[in-house]
Amino acid sequence: MQFPSKLFYLLSVTSLCKGTSDARRQIQGGAVRLDGEKVGEVDRTFESAADLTGKVLQLGKNKFVRFVA
Repeated sequence: MQFPSKLFYLLSVTSLCKGTSDARRQIQGGAVRLDGEKVGEVDRTFESAADLTGKVLQLGKNKFVRFVA
């Protein structure tokens, strides 16, 4: 994975969403959480892997991904 990375790209790469368009729709619809907090910014950017290490990305109620180093 290359950094900096956008949140919608991460959702696509981790297979939580079918593609970046689907990921953008999910973010706008309020279905995405990062460590339990709703994410509303479609263009949220992560500058390094350290920004995500140990965090949980959630889509809806049943899909989760934890980032590890």
